[in-house]
Amino acid sequence: MVQAANASAGLRTIKRVEKTLQDLGVNLKPRVPTKAVCAEHLELRREILTWLNLQKQVYKG
Repeated sequence: MVQAANASAGLRTIKRVEKTLQDLGVNLKPRVPTKAVCAEHLELRREILTWLNLQKQVYKG
């Protein structure tokens, strides 16, 4: 599900999401990969992707 979204977002965007996670001090992969932790981690990645896309639209406008 997220992999498909990430694939369409492009490699550059994926790297930007990972960079943002690192800047926030969040591991790229959860240390304790429970179902709840993984769900929250994926949600955070989605929100960062949304934020980056909104930021891109603001810069274009």
